[in-house]
Amino acid sequence: MESFVEISPAPPASEASAPPENVPLDSDALLAKHHKALNSELHVAVPAESTLLHVADFPSTDPEELEGMVELRAEDLTPFPMDRTYVGWELLSSTETESKVLIALAGHGVIDPLHETLRAHHLLPHRLDVDVLAWWRLLAEHNREVSRLLMIVEGPHSHLIVVDHGTPVAFASLGDLRGCPAEVLLEDLEIALAGVEADRGSVQVDGLSIWVRSETPEALETEKIMAAYDGHVTQNDLRELPELSRGLVLRGLEGGKRKVLDLAPPAWKEEEAMRATRKRVLGWSAALAALWLVGAIGLAVYVKIQENQLQTLRRNLAAQQQPVETVRDLSLQVRSLSQFTDRSASALEVLRVMAEAAPGTGGVVIRDMHYRKDQGVTFSGEARGDFFQFQETLSASEILRVEDFDTKQERDFTEFRVVTRWIWQDEDGTAGARP
Repeated sequence: MESFVEISPAPPASEASAPPENVPLDSDALLAKHHKALNSELHVAVPAESTLLHVADFPSTDPEELEGMVELRAEDLTPFPMDRTYVGWELLSSTETESKVLIALAGHGVIDPLHETLRAHHLLPHRLDVDVLAWWRLLAEHNREVSRLLMIVEGPHSHLIVVDHGTPVAFASLGDLRGCPAEVLLEDLEIALAGVEADRGSVQVDGLSIWVRSETPEALETEKIMAAYDGHVTQNDLRELPELSRGLVLRGLEGGKRKVLDLAPPAWKEEEAMRATRKRVLGWSAALAALWLVGAIGLAVYVKIQENQLQTLRRNLAAQQQPVETVRDLSLQVRSLSQFTDRSASALEVLRVMAEAAPGTGGVVIRDMHYRKDQGVTFSGEARGDFFQFQETLSASEILRVEDFDTKQERDFTEFRVVTRWIWQDEDGTAGARP
């Protein structure tokens, strides 16, 4: 009989005060508090038949001292070599000077195959419990502060729990009770009580509580059982209790309040931590890879959009270039035609401007002049006076702008060639344009 359940880590002891000794935590409140996180750890209950359970009293409450005492007691209890035995323990109750401790022993031949089976299914148990302890966690809510014998019968499996004032003091597996005579069952119960009394003194029980899941074995229906306990025998349906997994969950959650049994070796914890670390690393790697992929896709889409916009702008520019050229040519033609009616830029006006700019009478002789209404005036000649004064005065004209000039100095005169442009070409931004 094995049970598996995933539960979350138990809360630290600082979150709430520890419960009173021997009084179970309220299961509904405990589960309600942690129901959102009951899926991060795997807790497994192994059959009680495969373990040895022993309750011992130690004169200490220090966890480290109790650990050492448990190891010494385990060496006396185990039927196997210590290097082939897994040991776990939990604190049942304590006073100011003493502690009642439950010790569980299991051979490697029981635990290791379970580990391999779970690993084959990619599972790793966080904690190993015993099924009868999970049943006790559920039954404890129905049997507080009583001294009774509790018998759990589930098919071929049956367990006995000796309870002394609300605290279990002995556990025993009774095997398959189907077909077992009542005399044999009573003898087993007497042996179990004798063992408890030999270990811790007389134990007075008030009766026997039997919890059965399906059909009640014949040995439990006879009058001999009733007579042995003066009629203080009750039978209950095990199906009235919650599932065994609930008891396992509750015990796991109580691990933050007190020391709870765990038969899992430390190597499993290390393996679990490594697996969790590897899982986190893989998760972060996957997240980073996803972010990088999203970023790369986003960048590629952005670049493609920019390229499309650039192509659109180029097409628009190409489509508008010809109309712009046409408008510019028409503007130049209109401006050139306007020169025929605008006497301020006539050839005579240009000659007047050059005459006024000449440095003295007969200082400048114009030998050649090319007048273009759409461009300007280019002329050449010779200057007897100061040519540069002539050039500076001409540059101050309101209709012409000296764009370039060449000079050649002779003995008593200066040959020159001057290129001018209309001022209106600067104003219209069409300098250098041709019709």
